[in-house]
Amino acid sequence: MTKRKKLVLKIALVSAAVILAGILTFGGICLYLMDQDNISDKYTITERDDSFLGTILKGAVMGSEFELTEAQVNTYLDNTFCAEDKPLRKIRVCFYRDMPAEVYARIFYMNRERAFYARIQLGLIPEKGVTAVRFSDVKIGELKIHSHVIDSLLNDFAKSTPLAEFKDGVLYIKTEYSYEGRNFSLTIKLEKLEPSGGTVLCKTNSLTHEVIYAVKDYLLSEDGQEFFKNIFGEKINDIKNLLLRIFF
Repeated sequence: MTKRKKLVLKIALVSAAVILAGILTFGGICLYLMDQDNISDKYTITERDDSFLGTILKGAVMGSEFELTEAQVNTYLDNTFCAEDKPLRKIRVCFYRDMPAEVYARIFYMNRERAFYARIQLGLIPEKGVTAVRFSDVKIGELKIHSHVIDSLLNDFAKSTPLAEFKDGVLYIKTEYSYEGRNFSLTIKLEKLEPSGGTVLCKTNSLTHEVIYAVKDYLLSEDGQEFFKNIFGEKINDIKNLLLRIFF
């Protein structure tokens, strides 16, 4: 081998070693940054309040506006989405007026638990029964995360629960729930979602109206007519028409 070829080979080997060392150093720095946890006091819920669903149902009776506190929201999120066998282990959301909310969490990523931070923009889509959640400024530990990693994390989270779907960079959280009976259905859905300082102003459709129309559907169904006929006999049509005039 000529001296020139030996020199070229030596340069190539040194270059490869330098590149490899750089990659390993960069990877090590990334892992080190991801292992940092400077928000341990943020994702731990300091106040628990299990009245989330009760508050929603109370407001939904007449479809009036109501406020949810951060404690109510965070307790619900923790009870619904967090567990040792899920990607999300702990979570806490802080709401602000006219600003993105902040999420502090503990997630399972790359075979270990790590701190997670992000800003989120909430957008209610009532006609689809979902809330669109858009993430920005995402960090795992102290490492800022690129979009393809974020998409992978959100996709894994959506697969872990039937209440969420991830599509085109947006996480959709279900905010409409229906009960289907034999001859009627009841639906409760969020119609207003306005984050404020420490609270969220909400409004749903009126369950009272839903019940009234469910009764109407039952009155007009074969089962409903048969039921009333067994009770009131041949006057069923007069009674049914009276009820329809009163309520509709």
